[in-house]
Amino acid sequence: MTATTTNESGGPGLLRLRMKRLLNVLCQRWLYIGIAIFLATLNLLLGILTLSYLHPKKDVLLFGIVCFAIILALGHFASCIYLIQRAKDESSDPTLVDAACSAGVVALFALSGVVLTIKLKGRCFSGHNEMFTAIGQGCCNGVTAMAAISWIGVVIMIIASVIILIAALRAIEEAKQPPPVFPSGAEAPVMRWLDRNDPFLAVTERRQQYV
Repeated sequence: MTATTTNESGGPGLLRLRMKRLLNVLCQRWLYIGIAIFLATLNLLLGILTLSYLHPKKDVLLFGIVCFAIILALGHFASCIYLIQRAKDESSDPTLVDAACSAGVVALFALSGVVLTIKLKGRCFSGHNEMFTAIGQGCCNGVTAMAAISWIGVVIMIIASVIILIAALRAIEEAKQPPPVFPSGAEAPVMRWLDRNDPFLAVTERRQQYV
């Protein structure tokens, strides 16, 4: 009775429970993949908005860089959606293939950051030179924001990649354990054990074996 009253009144037990739930959320890859999707969408919108003010005759190179960054943003978005789709198709744990896909998203964000940053200093942060006057402060702000978002995406997806890799390696280790015994048949834990025992097997082949 005392413990229940303490929890309902916001005592230490409730605080620990909330902290545990928060920690569980922070350790889930979904949070970081969702943030990455938001960043990719934001970069895509910023790129389109920047192009509306940046004429190719003013700065052909910067115009091409922004176009390339928009294509990369589409790649970021599609890759993150693919990760989510793979997770929906998997019966339980992420695999090393998921970790490789996540590392690929990191590479895409890094490429976008490098491309957007490489010419930024000479055009936007070297005083009011000829190039700065041609493209304007608004375009510089847009490209700077896109570069910053790309580097934030790198950090976010590195965290997601580490979480996915740890989960995949843990699943491989647990697959070496003896199979569980469940008299009622093909329950979820049985499917989970089967999934862990062959993390490299394609989803369709795995589904055929389960059937």
